[in-house]
Amino acid sequence: MRRRPGDPVFQVPDWTANASGTWTAPLWTGWKLVSTVDYSYVGRSYSANNLAPSGNGTFSTRLRPSYELLDARLALTHDKLEVAFVGKNLANEAANLGDNRSIAAETPGRPRLIVNQPRTIGLEFRESF
Repeated sequence: MRRRPGDPVFQVPDWTANASGTWTAPLWTGWKLVSTVDYSYVGRSYSANNLAPSGNGTFSTRLRPSYELLDARLALTHDKLEVAFVGKNLANEAANLGDNRSIAAETPGRPRLIVNQPRTIGLEFRESF
């Protein structure tokens, strides 16, 4: 495969950014409310898997679009106990994390992709020892 100066590095996003914030509020004796929000941005990247010849001695790559993820957690803590309401991927973003290298041929127009977990909401219980 012929590479030219300025070509993007495969599997590497052009930008990434992360931000996180935690806020703790005392409620009553021994009890606290802890809230956390996490945000992640992953820029576009190009996949080197499943390369297709473009006809001029080079190969066309697959663009993986950028994506954003938002997670949140609201916890009530007391000494060694914690109960939390947790939400992951709250915007329900379907991110292309990578191509699946199949041992079979890929059907045109139907790429095999590895994607992230969909929106997940749940309760979490913890006890410290």
